[in-house]
Amino acid sequence: MQQAQIITNPSSILLLAGALSACMTGSAAAQTILAGDMDNFGGTNDPGDTLVIRQPLADWLSRSGSGGNNDYYHNGDPMPFDADLFNEGPPDGPANWEFGYTFENLPTLHPGAKVRIHLKSLGDSYNDSIHLQYTGNGSSFSSLWGSSIDTLYGGAWYGGATAVFDIPLDNLPGGGNIIGNINAVGYLDVYVQDDTAVDWIELTIPAPGTASLLGLGAVVAMRRRR
Repeated sequence: MQQAQIITNPSSILLLAGALSACMTGSAAAQTILAGDMDNFGGTNDPGDTLVIRQPLADWLSRSGSGGNNDYYHNGDPMPFDADLFNEGPPDGPANWEFGYTFENLPTLHPGAKVRIHLKSLGDSYNDSIHLQYTGNGSSFSSLWGSSIDTLYGGAWYGGATAVFDIPLDNLPGGGNIIGNINAVGYLDVYVQDDTAVDWIELTIPAPGTASLLGLGAVVAMRRRR
């Protein structure tokens, strides 16, 4: 009598998932979009460190009056990539400097899309936060998702700590899925407060169907044996 056998070997399951993914997605391929240079907080004027900021977010970053750190401390300029040294943010060093970046003209995002970001605490950064998808009008702040960095870090975020954070856009820390919104508007904003330096941000967009197929680790694969 023939009997079903359960395949639980992880490598076999992943090989099967890869084969199925290749068959179903055809020529579609994963995409990675990098903002900033992966240079471990090297120079702030490297070729890949150009800032792109959507106008409403740029208006918020340069706001004047109470709470306008960039206006008060940094002549209204947004924090550049890699600004982790005192001489990279005159006259007050890189502290109290808000960062923003917009990934524009995006292709369609699929399940499994995520942001990876390399951050460094600049000292008194225990209350800093990171936000995705700015929804304010330039004079007020709101976003579709945000979190304190120490929550993502799992401890106190201060004193020169560094980390790379993975943020799944369809399973955000604390809950939520903003892929539908990103696809509707075609961009993704990233905002970081304000005593934390940013080395680089990477947006990864998997090929269609890849994320669900790689979930076969939780599915039983069957084969027949004599």
